[in-house]
Parts: sequence; C-alpha cells; structure tokens
Amino acid sequence: MTKENVEVGVMFADVTGSTKLYETLGDENANRIIGKTIDIMRLVTEGNEGFVIKTIGDEIMCRFPSANDTVRAAIECQEEVSAGIQGEETEISIKVGLHNSLNY
Repeated sequence: MTKENVEVGVMFADVTGSTKLYETLGDENANRIIGKTIDIMRLVTEGNEGFVIKTIGDEIMCRFPSANDTVRAAIECQEEVSAGIQGEETEISIKVGLHNSLNY
C-alpha cells in the first residue's frame, strides 16, 4: 500500500481579554460581540479553504489543507477583527496560534 503525503494546517484563535469584556459590558453584550468575532473568523476560514473544527466560548479551532492557507487565514482574521466589529464600538483583538504538519 502506497502512503500519501498529507499536509494539514491548524489555526487556534481566541478573543483577548474576554473576561474583562464580560465584566464591563455584561453577558448579553459580550456574547453578541464575541459571536460576531467568531462569525468573522468562520467566514475567513471558509474563504481560505478551511473548515471550523469547533468553537468553545471565545475560541475557534480550524483546519486547512496547507500552511499557506493557514497563514493567510490568520493574517486576514487579525486584519478583519482589528478593523472593527460592524455595529460595535468596543475594540476587540484576538490571539492566533498556528500548527502545520506533514503526515506520511
């Protein structure tokens, strides 16, 4: 049986300071803003050939077919979130971690 090389990229991202966000804005407003942020990261992921593995609270975990797609998505997520969340005045930032693996 011939083995195939498979490249996989994984991106983890979460909202920075979400605990303080909940403390200052309250649950309803913080949930709305975090939901919009997760939606942005989901759309960026899908636009870069990836798919969302799971979300937990203010975190997202996504898989991509290549390191290039993973890095492009991470950069775009940072740019989109840094540009502001539509309809919201609160500034949001995210932390992003990447992993790339080549399996044989």
